[in-house]
Amino acid sequence: MSTDPDHPPIALLTDAVVAFTGRGTSKIPTADEAAVFALDPQRFDEVVTAVKAALKVSDSIVVDESDRSEARAAVIAKHRELLPDLDDRAIDALVWRWAYFTFHG
Repeated sequence: MSTDPDHPPIALLTDAVVAFTGRGTSKIPTADEAAVFALDPQRFDEVVTAVKAALKVSDSIVVDESDRSEARAAVIAKHRELLPDLDDRAIDALVWRWAYFTFHG
């Protein structure tokens, strides 16, 4: 992704995933397109599309663990496997969102 001119740079995508989900700024996950727009208005469409694609992958993840700590490790591993171009901050935001909607939503 980072070297493909048709995709946003990883640093921008990471910031966009974190901003969109509200990780670090909200008590519960958000879907904040305005926060993504504020990062780079010229690239908004491609960035928000990439964020939503990552969310779709994240939302498809199912784990079989009854122990939440084991489930968290499995979910992190699955995110890294399915979204290898994302960095730790983006993975953390997606896992936080996934856990919220899986266990509370």
